Amino acid sequence: MAEHLLNPSAIVFDYHSPYSLHKMTIPTRAWNVSIGTNGHGGYTNWFGSPVDAQDMAQDLVTAMIELFADTVIFDRFTVYDEISPGGPMVPKAGAAITGGTGLQGTPGIYAAVEMIFTYFDSAFNTFRHVLLDFASLNNFARRSSATFSADENAVIAEIMDVDNAWASRAGFQMTTIRSGSVGINDALKKKYPAI
Repeated sequence: MAEHLLNPSAIVFDYHSPYSLHKMTIPTRAWNVSIGTNGHGGYTNWFGSPVDAQDMAQDLVTAMIELFADTVIFDRFTVYDEISPGGPMVPKAGAAITGGTGLQGTPGIYAAVEMIFTYFDSAFNTFRHVLLDFASLNNFARRSSATFSADENAVIAEIMDVDNAWASRAGFQMTTIRSGSVGINDALKKKYPAI
């Protein structure tokens, strides 16, 4: 299978827990500086209409913070775009996240816990959305379409929403959620001294 890059564009979220700084990178459709109302550009969504980059990033964070401990904070988002077709990706715009603090006061085990949402895009390529220091609620069972929680389904809905412009690395819309996997990230476990 061919290696899919992040081009043409992506949004990188910077967030942190008491244990570490994290980056979450999610590919998007092509960024356009002339789209949007918040001064950070935007995208043509999967429905063919304009969507603001900051609004799209903020809406996803609003859904994701339900899945994080109240000691995890999303700090900012940065839009990356290619210099030229197929060229290097460089930061083009970004802003602080508003209200980016996790909402789980009793998160269960979350240090070094990862949640991996796995999707198929419209061309059957696999896309993974990884959440680090995820609030497990002490539920490490594998998730499926029948067992995702309402909060997990809210994140899935944002990623697959045709009114947004999130994309797989291959550049297609995510259309099917395959599974959710909660487990310990071994690299983080080695890095964190207290666990």
